[in-house]
This record gives sequence, structure tokens and C-alpha cells, in this order.
Amino acid sequence: METLGYTAAMPPRRSRPYYGWYIVAGVLGSGVAMTALSGGPAFAIFVEPMSQDLGIGKSFFGWGHTARTVAVALSAPVIGRIIDRHGARSPLFVAGVVGGAMMVLLAFITGGWQMIAIFGVMGLMGLQGGTGSLYNTVPLAKWFIRKRGQVMAIAFLTTPIGILLLVPLLQLIITYWGWREGILAMAFIGAVPTILIGLLVMRRQPEDMGLLPDGDSADDVARRTGASSLVSSGAPVQRLEEEYPWTRAEALRSPAFWGLGLAYGLMSFSISTVTIFRTPYFIELGFNPQTVAFAAASEAVPALFMGLVLGFFLERLSYRLVAPLGFFLLAGSIVLAIVTTSVWHIFASHVLFGFGIAMVIVTQNTIWPAFFGRAHLGSIRGVALPVTLGIGAIGAPMAGIVKDSTGEYFPAWWIGVGGLLVGMVVISALRQPRPTSATGVVLRDTRGD
Repeated sequence: METLGYTAAMPPRRSRPYYGWYIVAGVLGSGVAMTALSGGPAFAIFVEPMSQDLGIGKSFFGWGHTARTVAVALSAPVIGRIIDRHGARSPLFVAGVVGGAMMVLLAFITGGWQMIAIFGVMGLMGLQGGTGSLYNTVPLAKWFIRKRGQVMAIAFLTTPIGILLLVPLLQLIITYWGWREGILAMAFIGAVPTILIGLLVMRRQPEDMGLLPDGDSADDVARRTGASSLVSSGAPVQRLEEEYPWTRAEALRSPAFWGLGLAYGLMSFSISTVTIFRTPYFIELGFNPQTVAFAAASEAVPALFMGLVLGFFLERLSYRLVAPLGFFLLAGSIVLAIVTTSVWHIFASHVLFGFGIAMVIVTQNTIWPAFFGRAHLGSIRGVALPVTLGIGAIGAPMAGIVKDSTGEYFPAWWIGVGGLLVGMVVISALRQPRPTSATGVVLRDTRGD
């Protein structure tokens, strides 16, 4: 019997570790693997050698990024609904198999159009750089409520860990063997863990295993929500929710949904103007490629630090403070990239980016379930991604076209700075939506959408 809430008859299970922590470990492993498999942040070090070897302009890499982004936006509503109904197990396995095959094909391309097509297929599998993947955020939101900020911060660590481990390694492979061998290494590193974790670890939600979010008992939840009398009297409380379970249709009618979509769309647009182009730009300035690779990897250190800090303090801090500050730091990192004249500028740009992206992504992954609940989060974020990614898809090809036509990235990067500042204002103005039927403890049938 499908249940999306808390059932009074469920006994507490304290004899073994809460399975939700295995989900966290699985997300951590698959997230690191996706740093390689998705062609995301680590792919930046391949831009210059591929461009020179294949004789293609930088705009091809921008269009490849856009092809993946648009494809993710198109497939997200379907993938999100599947994860809500069946869990991330099967779709993550399929994504690992197809994504690995596409990365192998990428190692043998001879033209830019082939790269664009391959990135588009990876996007249809829901593979994207960073920690906004539905495969990571939706399962965690379903398994945790009280500790959601902590586990989302842990999940964020996947990208900086992936960058820290992969970028120097892949740069060495490129230097001594070539970019094609580096791509093959990414295919193996990304596909194998993703497939195994999908099959062996991922489960849909705690209720399917007779558990409750956070490892709580029904008595614990009822006491917190003020319904202890219902539990102690044995009343048939079938769906006792600590947060209002918004449906997709309800969320779409909320101004907060569109505000979040706009703010994080502007963030996606702005950082995509620099993410895959900073590394080749710094190399063009004459800096040693291995030094640039270590600078890119250094981004992971402040990101790891900030992710750990937010894991402990996010519930005590307002997202209206943390998220806007993250937008501001990201804007500062782009400005530093623009004015770069020395190695310390490169490192400083990456350090600021690491702090900023941690604040933005962790709060993003926490705000969505805090605003709209966990019951239909996959469907809600699935329809939100076309909004955010639709806006973000413009950034990378715009930067590539500007570079090919003018010889400089700066005009596109200044537009990115402006987008982040506008997003900072939007996210600061948002308020948590309040459904008219919410009365604290919500007893309702949350099946269907």
C-alpha cells in the first residue's frame, strides 16, 4: 500500500542504522561520479585541447552545454514524476549505462556537432553538472525533514570532492596521454559507481520500508505536530504530515514557484557564461595549464568548508541571508576572472566561486522542499527545471559566440554579473508560500498529483 505520510501503526525501529543514511552515502557517491559522467565542471579542462585538436570554435562547447541543459529541461518533468512514483533506482541505473556509453562515444568524435548531439542525449538522461540533479535532491528530501539542511549540505559536497579529485588527475592524463584518454577515464569513473549505487542503494521513500523520515517513530512525529492524542488513542491517522504536501498544480499557482525559478535561472545563466570558459581563458593568458588545473581544484576547498558549515547552521540561519550572499560572491568571482593579471587572481576567483556556489546550491536544494513539501517534490522540481534551465541555457552559447566574434569573453561575463545581482534581489524578496488550507498539522490524502 502506497503511503506518503506518517502512519500511527508504524512501530519505531531503533535496532539498526536508519536506512536514510545509506541513501545519503549513495547520493554522495553517485554525485561525485556524476561530476565526471555529466560533462559538468570537470569538463572545462578539455575545452582548450579539444578545440585545438578538432579545429572547432569555443561556441561549439557553449552549444554543447546548452544542448544538455535544454534536454534536461525537457526530460525533467518525466524523470521527476517517475522518481516520485517509483524512486530513483531504475532511472539512475539507466542514466549510468547511457551516460557511460555517451562519454565513450565522446572520446572518438571528429567534429563539434557530434559533441552537441552527445551532450543532448546525456541531458535527456537527466545528467547535469552540479548538485541540482533530481536523482540526488528528491530522494534526500523524501527521507529527511528535520535534518534536511544537513543532508543537503552533505550532498553538495559531491561536486567539490569531484573537482578536487578529478581535475588534477584528468589534467595529468591529458598532458601525458591526450584528451581522448581523459574522456575515457571520465566514462569509467562516472558510469560504474552510478550504475552500482542505483541498483544496490537507492530506495524511493522511508514508508516503503516501514520507516519514517529522519528515522523517527510515529510517536515522535505526533508529539512534535501536536497530535499525540491521536496516536496514543490508536486512531487511524493514515497521513500525518509535518509540512504541507503541495501538489504540482498548487505550486504552479504560487508566486514563490516562479520567483524561485527566475532567481535560480538567472544564477544558472550567469555562472554558465564562465564555468566552462574560465580555464581556457586563463590558459590563453599564458598561465601554466597544470597551475590553472590546481586553481580550479582549489575551488573545492572553500566549497567543502562552507558545505559543512551550512550543514550545521542552515536551520538556524535565514535563507534570505545565505542565498543572496551566495549570489553576491559568485558575482565577485566573475569580476575577479575579468581583471585577472596574476596567479593569485585565478585562485581568488575560484575561492570566491567555491564559497558562493555552496551557499546558493545548498539553500536552493533546501528551499524547494521547505516551500512545497516532499510528497510531490519530484514533479514540482521537474516542472521548475525547464524554467531555471531554460534561462540558464542561454549563457554558455552566448559567451562562446561573443568570444568567437570579438575575441573576448568580457561582454558576456559582465552580463553574467548583472544577472547575479538581479537574482540576488529576487531571492531576497521571496516569502514562504502559505496554502489557505494549511492549519499546522495537515491530514490529507496525498496520493496522485
